[in-house]
Formats: sequence, structure tokens, C-alpha cells
Amino acid sequence: MMSDPSQLRRTSRQIFDAALLAVDARAATRRALTLNGSLLRIVDADFDLSAAKIYVVSVGKAAVSMALGIDDAIGAKISGGVISGPAQINQAQLPIKRWQHFVGGHPLPNEASLASAQAVFDLLDRANLERAVVVFLISGGGSAMVESPANQMIALADLREANRLLVGCGASISEMNAVRRAFSAVKGGALARRANQASIVTLIVSDTNPGDEIVRKTTARANGTHTMPVGISYCLITRPQSRAPRRKQSQAGLRSKLHQTFASNRSQKAASCCCPGSQVSAKTREQTSSGGAFSQVASFPVP
Repeated sequence: MMSDPSQLRRTSRQIFDAALLAVDARAATRRALTLNGSLLRIVDADFDLSAAKIYVVSVGKAAVSMALGIDDAIGAKISGGVISGPAQINQAQLPIKRWQHFVGGHPLPNEASLASAQAVFDLLDRANLERAVVVFLISGGGSAMVESPANQMIALADLREANRLLVGCGASISEMNAVRRAFSAVKGGALARRANQASIVTLIVSDTNPGDEIVRKTTARANGTHTMPVGISYCLITRPQSRAPRRKQSQAGLRSKLHQTFASNRSQKAASCCCPGSQVSAKTREQTSSGGAFSQVASFPVP
């Protein structure tokens, strides 16, 4: 047993530093990649970069750290990348020429969330044409930081209000995402479908409890008469079960509030049709100009 207070402080600090290192998203991402000439190994999947370009999409609260990790490992090989995370990037940290950075909203999406979604769509369209490799770096909060409405009848204000209701109702992540997919063009595996000719690998840093959902499944995609793998996923960091149960709002009450949110927006849209020069109409067009999709993948723990 330690009796020296200074030794106790040193030992406590060592334990604290070791814990931080164990969950360092930059280091975990860097360790997952090995480059040998033009051969890239991501955990246990190999890709020949002499025959394919590589693009990166990094989203969530650890987006910047994970992007730094992959740039440390293979920066010169990356043809382009999009980051949507909470922190601003110092220009000295990541080469601006190959990275686009957005400060997406969390826990509610913002204008930057919509802009980042459009940037991701453009990148995936290019990767799809080139049959490239796409690496998704996913961490908690990504569902808000990259977002786009399912159709033009849904405004950013609707997405924000619906997410506010969901976050506060006590639902699990899986339950919230089941609802979010109904009004989002960025969820439900849509990014993977947008890049169905590309090879997709997803690295995940999860801050959810075991069994909770951070992303959903995409493992194989039909390509003509062949089925080719396009969705390989590895979970780099997870957290232990720790969350206390939360009181849940009744399904009927939540359904009623969501219905009121979207019904109110539809009424505003109808009013704007009668008054095309009104501020409501202009604001609605501005908020719903983006369209698009978000990849959902399975999570396979890495020993």
C-alpha cells in the first residue's frame, strides 16, 4: 500500500495517461493502417493503390483526430478527403489541398452539416466513377454533423426539431436512428449505395454502449452477375456499459410531436406557394437545397 502522497500522485498520473493513450483516436487509426509500397493493409484487408485511388470521409466528434491518424500513415496517397467534426483545424495540421473541413452541428445539425453532406456526395460520385477505395472514419455525433433532408419538403429547422425531440425522449441510439432514417437522405446505407462501384472500408471509434448502434449494416453489394464486397468495417475503440436507464417518452407522445413538427412545415410550404416572394419561401429554398445520403455499416471488433 502506498503511503507517500507524491508517489501516489505519480502513479495516478501514469494510470490517467495510459487511459488517454488507450482511447487516442489518432493513434488507433494510425495503427490500423500499414503501407508497403503501393500495397495498403487496413487491419486485415489489402488494397493495391497502384490500381486505385483512395478517398477519405471522416465524421463525428473524433473526426479531426482520425483524419490526422490516416494522414500520418498514408497522407501522400490520399486523393481527397472530407472532415465534418466539432473542432477547427490548424492549417499546419492537415494539408488543405486534399482535405475539406466543416464544423458540423452536434447534437443538432446546422448549415455546415448540410454543406459537408454535399461535399461527401461529390467525393463519392468521383470515387464511384473511378472505382476507388473509400475509407470512412466514423465516431459518435456523425449523424448530426453530416446531414441532408430526405426531400425538399423538409427544412433544416425540421431536422433540428425532430432531433431535439429524439435526443430528449429517452430512446436508445438504435431507436433514434430508426426514426431518423425516415426523414434523412444521409442514413440507411445511402452513402454506400451512392458509391456502389467503390471498395469501402469503415473504421469506427464508438462512444456508445456495447450493443448500441453507431452505424448499421452494409457488407456486400450486387454488381452485375457478381456480388462484390464493398463494406468492411472494424471497431477500433469501444466503451464499457455504463449508462443508467433513462425515462422514455411514450411512443404515442413522440409520434404526435414529430407529426406536428413536419405538419407545421408543410403548412408553411403551402403558404409560401401562395406568396412566392415571402421570406418563408426564400428561407425554405435555402435550407433544402442539398440532397444526398450516409453509409451504415456493421461493426466487427478487432482483437
